[in-house]
Amino acid sequence: LGEVREAIEGGASLADAMKDHPKVFPPLYTNTVRMGEMGGVLDQVMGQLAVFMESDYELNSEVKSAMYYPVAIIIMAVLSVTFILLAVMPKITPIFVSSGMELPAATKFLIGLGDFVGSKGYLILIAVAALIAGFRYMLSFEEGRYRWYRFLRATPGLGTFIVKVGVARIAQTLASLLQSGVPALDSLNLVADTVNDAVVKRGLKEACDKVRKGEGIAKPLAQSGVFPTLFIQMVRVGEESGELEAMFVQVANAYNLEVKYATKNFVSLMEPIIIGVMALVVMFIVLALAMPMMQISQMAGG
Repeated sequence: LGEVREAIEGGASLADAMKDHPKVFPPLYTNTVRMGEMGGVLDQVMGQLAVFMESDYELNSEVKSAMYYPVAIIIMAVLSVTFILLAVMPKITPIFVSSGMELPAATKFLIGLGDFVGSKGYLILIAVAALIAGFRYMLSFEEGRYRWYRFLRATPGLGTFIVKVGVARIAQTLASLLQSGVPALDSLNLVADTVNDAVVKRGLKEACDKVRKGEGIAKPLAQSGVFPTLFIQMVRVGEESGELEAMFVQVANAYNLEVKYATKNFVSLMEPIIIGVMALVVMFIVLALAMPMMQISQMAGG
């Protein structure tokens, strides 16, 4: 902010001063401010940007909250199993081995897994690091990102959630840009440049090319094949009635509500699945340890 102030004091416009700091002020913000300066309505534009940022923050919070619980449970489960393999199994294994009895298959598997994690756990870390590095390398290419997002969007349940979040954010952004006086084509281009979903990005770029040639907005968006029918229908109505800005606001509000409901449903769906998987893992470990213990007790009693 200090550098922005110095640039303005040196004669630069606010938009130009912000443009020098793209990591702090994305192109979306810079171009919106520029339109506000050109139209003499900078105060209104800044107010709309504030509303947009607040709505975007709420949307991001909804999405993150849906992921926190499942991720936390999975991490706890992995740490618990790792603790059992590294701290508990080394103390119990000698007892089983010294008994000389034939161990159940589940117990043998658990002992083998514990030995592998204890002696060659670094191989697991190397494999995980290699997978992460390979994944990041794949995402560094446009085609890699495109294929990844196609996979995510095709995943049952998760794909629908991703589409709803994407549409809510796009409609929210377009509404803010149009209300700030940014032309429709420029607004679509800005959204295409800032969206993360590579499938949507490609669809928006193709739509922008058609709009630039004189087509409307609804038809090219429909032809892209990446937006829900409801979204296309509402855009078409807004375009035909000349109230595209207001319609994008309604679309954003509608899909924001859907995201909230989808978030609750996602958490409700994931909770029993994760708990069920954890229960199976715990049951397997308990049985793998309990069965030889019972055999040793019977041998001692006999």
